[in-house]
Amino acid sequence: MKKKIFIGITTVIAILLIIVAVVVVRDLGEERKLKDEVNKIANLDLLEEDVDMTIITKNEYGIVEKTIKEYINEYGKIAKETVSLMQDKRTTNLLSIDNYEQDGKEFIESKAYIKDTQEKINTNISRLIELTRKENMQDAIKDNNLDDYYIDLYNDLMFGNIKEEELNNTIEELEQAAEIMNKLFDTSMKVLNFLTENQDYWVIRNDRVEFSSAELVNEYNNLISTLNS
Repeated sequence: MKKKIFIGITTVIAILLIIVAVVVVRDLGEERKLKDEVNKIANLDLLEEDVDMTIITKNEYGIVEKTIKEYINEYGKIAKETVSLMQDKRTTNLLSIDNYEQDGKEFIESKAYIKDTQEKINTNISRLIELTRKENMQDAIKDNNLDDYYIDLYNDLMFGNIKEEELNNTIEELEQAAEIMNKLFDTSMKVLNFLTENQDYWVIRNDRVEFSSAELVNEYNNLISTLNS
Protein backbone atom coordinates (compact mmCIF):
# COMPACT_ATOMS: atom_id res chain seq x y z
CA MET A 1 0.00 0.00 0.00
CA LYS A 2 2.80 2.37 0.97
CA LYS A 3 4.57 1.48 -2.24
CA LYS A 4 1.49 2.40 -4.28
CA ILE A 5 1.16 5.70 -2.42
CA PHE A 6 4.83 6.44 -3.07
CA ILE A 7 4.42 5.59 -6.73
CA GLY A 8 1.36 7.85 -6.87
CA ILE A 9 3.27 10.73 -5.27
CA THR A 10 6.24 10.38 -7.59
CA THR A 11 3.89 10.30 -10.58
CA VAL A 12 2.22 13.53 -9.45
CA ILE A 13 5.62 15.18 -8.87
CA ALA A 14 6.80 14.07 -12.29
CA ILE A 15 3.68 15.56 -13.90
CA LEU A 16 4.15 18.81 -11.97
CA LEU A 17 7.77 19.02 -13.07
CA ILE A 18 6.72 18.50 -16.68
CA ILE A 19 4.10 21.26 -16.35
CA VAL A 20 6.66 23.62 -14.77
CA ALA A 21 9.15 22.83 -17.53
CA VAL A 22 6.53 23.54 -20.21
CA VAL A 23 5.59 26.86 -18.55
CA VAL A 24 9.24 27.89 -18.24
CA VAL A 25 9.99 27.04 -21.86
CA ARG A 26 6.82 28.81 -22.97
CA ASP A 27 7.68 31.91 -20.93
CA LEU A 28 11.23 31.95 -22.25
CA GLY A 29 9.79 31.85 -25.76
CA GLU A 30 7.44 34.76 -25.02
CA GLU A 31 10.25 36.77 -23.48
CA ARG A 32 12.45 36.13 -26.49
CA LYS A 33 9.67 37.30 -28.82
CA LEU A 34 9.14 40.38 -26.68
CA LYS A 35 12.82 41.29 -26.76
CA ASP A 36 12.91 40.78 -30.53
CA GLU A 37 9.94 43.15 -30.93
CA VAL A 38 11.54 45.80 -28.73
CA ASN A 39 14.77 45.46 -30.68
CA LYS A 40 12.84 46.14 -33.90
CA ILE A 41 11.36 49.27 -32.37
CA ALA A 42 14.78 50.41 -31.18
CA ASN A 43 16.01 50.28 -34.77
CA LEU A 44 13.13 52.32 -36.18
CA ASP A 45 13.52 55.87 -37.43
CA LEU A 46 10.49 57.24 -35.61
CA LEU A 47 10.42 60.32 -37.84
CA GLU A 48 9.99 58.14 -40.92
CA GLU A 49 8.56 54.80 -39.73
CA ASP A 50 5.59 53.72 -37.63
CA VAL A 51 5.52 51.27 -34.74
CA ASP A 52 3.79 47.99 -35.60
CA MET A 53 1.04 47.92 -32.95
CA THR A 54 0.30 44.21 -33.41
CA ILE A 55 0.78 42.46 -30.05
CA ILE A 56 2.51 39.14 -30.68
CA THR A 57 3.16 37.99 -27.08
CA LYS A 58 0.68 36.73 -24.50
CA ASN A 59 -0.31 37.24 -20.88
CA GLU A 60 2.03 39.46 -18.83
CA TYR A 61 4.49 39.70 -21.70
CA GLY A 62 1.68 40.97 -23.89
CA ILE A 63 0.92 43.69 -21.34
CA VAL A 64 4.57 44.73 -21.28
CA GLU A 65 4.71 44.72 -25.09
CA LYS A 66 1.48 46.74 -25.39
CA THR A 67 2.66 49.33 -22.86
CA ILE A 68 6.01 49.80 -24.59
CA LYS A 69 4.49 50.02 -28.07
CA GLU A 70 1.79 52.49 -27.03
CA TYR A 71 4.35 54.70 -25.29
CA ILE A 72 6.86 54.72 -28.16
CA ASN A 73 4.10 55.05 -30.74
CA GLU A 74 2.74 58.18 -29.05
CA TYR A 75 6.24 59.62 -28.80
CA GLY A 76 6.95 58.92 -32.46
CA LYS A 77 3.68 60.37 -33.74
CA ILE A 78 4.07 63.59 -31.76
CA ALA A 79 7.74 63.95 -32.75
CA LYS A 80 6.88 63.37 -36.41
CA GLU A 81 4.12 65.97 -36.37
CA THR A 82 6.31 68.49 -34.53
CA VAL A 83 9.22 68.19 -36.94
CA SER A 84 6.82 68.49 -39.86
CA LEU A 85 5.42 71.72 -38.43
CA MET A 86 8.89 73.10 -37.80
CA GLN A 87 10.01 72.30 -41.33
CA ASP A 88 6.86 73.66 -42.98
CA LYS A 89 7.95 76.12 -45.67
CA ARG A 90 5.16 78.44 -44.62
CA THR A 91 6.89 78.86 -41.24
CA THR A 92 10.16 79.96 -42.80
CA ASN A 93 8.43 82.10 -45.47
CA LEU A 94 6.31 84.23 -43.14
CA LEU A 95 8.62 87.21 -43.58
CA SER A 96 9.34 86.66 -47.25
CA ILE A 97 8.46 89.09 -50.02
CA ASP A 98 6.23 86.42 -51.57
CA ASN A 99 4.16 86.21 -48.40
CA TYR A 100 3.99 90.00 -48.11
CA GLU A 101 2.56 90.14 -51.61
CA GLN A 102 0.15 87.23 -51.20
CA ASP A 103 -1.20 87.88 -47.70
CA GLY A 104 -0.48 91.56 -47.07
CA LYS A 105 -1.32 93.99 -45.88
CA GLU A 106 -3.59 92.66 -43.15
CA PHE A 107 -1.84 89.27 -43.03
CA ILE A 108 -4.98 87.57 -41.71
CA GLU A 109 -3.99 84.06 -42.84
CA SER A 110 -0.39 84.43 -41.70
CA LYS A 111 -1.36 85.59 -38.22
CA ALA A 112 -3.87 82.77 -37.83
CA TYR A 113 -1.23 80.30 -39.01
CA ILE A 114 1.30 81.61 -36.47
CA LYS A 115 -1.18 81.35 -33.61
CA ASP A 116 -2.31 77.81 -34.47
CA THR A 117 1.11 76.41 -35.33
CA GLN A 118 2.87 77.94 -32.34
CA GLU A 119 0.23 76.50 -30.03
CA LYS A 120 0.51 73.04 -31.62
CA ILE A 121 4.30 73.01 -31.40
CA ASN A 122 4.34 74.15 -27.78
CA THR A 123 1.71 71.57 -26.82
CA ASN A 124 3.61 68.83 -28.63
CA ILE A 125 6.97 69.70 -27.14
CA SER A 126 5.48 69.87 -23.64
CA ARG A 127 4.09 66.36 -24.16
CA LEU A 128 7.40 65.08 -25.54
CA ILE A 129 9.17 66.46 -22.46
CA GLU A 130 6.71 64.64 -20.21
CA LEU A 131 7.19 61.41 -22.16
CA THR A 132 10.98 61.76 -21.88
CA ARG A 133 10.96 61.96 -18.09
CA LYS A 134 12.14 58.71 -16.53
CA GLU A 135 9.46 58.70 -13.82
CA ASN A 136 6.70 58.92 -16.43
CA MET A 137 8.19 56.03 -18.39
CA GLN A 138 8.25 53.96 -15.21
CA ASP A 139 4.71 54.94 -14.24
CA ALA A 140 3.30 53.75 -17.58
CA ILE A 141 3.48 50.10 -16.48
CA LYS A 142 2.44 50.47 -12.84
CA ASP A 143 -1.34 50.40 -13.26
CA ASN A 144 -1.27 46.89 -14.72
CA ASN A 145 -0.72 45.10 -11.40
CA LEU A 146 2.20 43.05 -12.69
CA ASP A 147 4.73 41.17 -10.61
CA ASP A 148 8.07 42.84 -9.99
CA TYR A 149 9.70 40.53 -12.51
CA TYR A 150 7.66 41.98 -15.39
CA ILE A 151 8.03 45.54 -14.15
CA ASP A 152 11.80 45.08 -14.04
CA LEU A 153 11.70 43.52 -17.49
CA TYR A 154 9.72 46.49 -18.79
CA ASN A 155 12.20 48.97 -17.31
CA ASP A 156 15.16 47.05 -18.73
CA LEU A 157 13.60 47.05 -22.19
CA MET A 158 12.47 50.68 -22.08
CA PHE A 159 15.72 52.16 -20.83
CA GLY A 160 18.33 49.68 -22.02
CA ASN A 161 21.68 51.42 -21.61
CA ILE A 162 20.17 54.91 -21.61
CA LYS A 163 21.30 56.96 -18.63
CA GLU A 164 19.11 59.51 -16.88
CA GLU A 165 21.62 62.18 -17.90
CA GLU A 166 20.88 61.42 -21.55
CA LEU A 167 17.16 61.81 -20.92
CA ASN A 168 17.79 65.14 -19.20
CA ASN A 169 19.89 66.28 -22.18
CA THR A 170 17.02 65.38 -24.50
CA ILE A 171 14.65 67.44 -22.36
CA GLU A 172 17.03 70.41 -22.57
CA GLU A 173 17.20 70.07 -26.35
CA LEU A 174 13.40 70.01 -26.57
CA GLU A 175 13.19 73.13 -24.40
CA GLN A 176 15.75 74.86 -26.63
CA ALA A 177 13.77 73.89 -29.73
CA ALA A 178 10.64 75.40 -28.20
CA GLU A 179 12.53 78.57 -27.33
CA ILE A 180 13.84 78.94 -30.89
CA MET A 181 10.42 78.37 -32.44
CA ASN A 182 8.69 80.75 -30.05
CA LYS A 183 11.25 83.41 -30.88
CA LEU A 184 10.62 82.89 -34.59
CA PHE A 185 6.83 83.04 -34.23
CA ASP A 186 6.80 85.95 -31.75
CA THR A 187 9.12 88.01 -33.93
CA SER A 188 7.18 87.15 -37.07
CA MET A 189 3.96 88.24 -35.40
CA LYS A 190 5.54 91.54 -34.30
CA VAL A 191 6.81 92.22 -37.82
CA LEU A 192 3.46 91.44 -39.42
CA ASN A 193 1.62 93.58 -36.88
CA PHE A 194 4.07 96.40 -37.58
CA LEU A 195 3.45 96.10 -41.32
CA THR A 196 -0.31 96.06 -40.78
CA GLU A 197 -0.24 99.10 -38.50
CA ASN A 198 1.87 100.98 -41.06
CA GLN A 199 0.32 99.55 -44.19
CA ASP A 200 -0.08 102.97 -45.81
CA TYR A 201 3.62 103.67 -45.55
CA TRP A 202 5.26 100.76 -47.36
CA VAL A 203 5.22 99.08 -50.75
CA ILE A 204 6.93 96.17 -52.47
CA ARG A 205 9.29 97.39 -55.18
CA ASN A 206 12.03 95.40 -56.93
CA ASP A 207 11.45 92.42 -54.60
CA ARG A 208 12.04 94.42 -51.44
CA VAL A 209 10.06 96.39 -48.88
CA GLU A 210 10.33 100.14 -49.20
CA PHE A 211 9.11 102.47 -46.44
CA SER A 212 8.18 106.10 -46.64
CA SER A 213 10.58 107.15 -43.85
CA ALA A 214 13.96 106.23 -42.44
CA GLU A 215 12.34 105.84 -39.02
CA LEU A 216 10.08 103.03 -40.26
CA VAL A 217 13.02 101.37 -42.01
CA ASN A 218 14.95 101.34 -38.74
CA GLU A 219 12.00 99.95 -36.78
CA TYR A 220 11.49 97.20 -39.34
CA ASN A 221 15.18 96.28 -39.45
CA ASN A 222 15.40 96.22 -35.65
CA LEU A 223 12.50 93.78 -35.48
CA ILE A 224 14.01 91.55 -38.16
CA SER A 225 17.44 91.62 -36.49
CA THR A 226 16.09 90.02 -33.30
CA LEU A 227 15.80 86.75 -35.20
CA ASN A 228 19.59 86.59 -35.46
CA SER A 229 20.39 87.73 -31.94
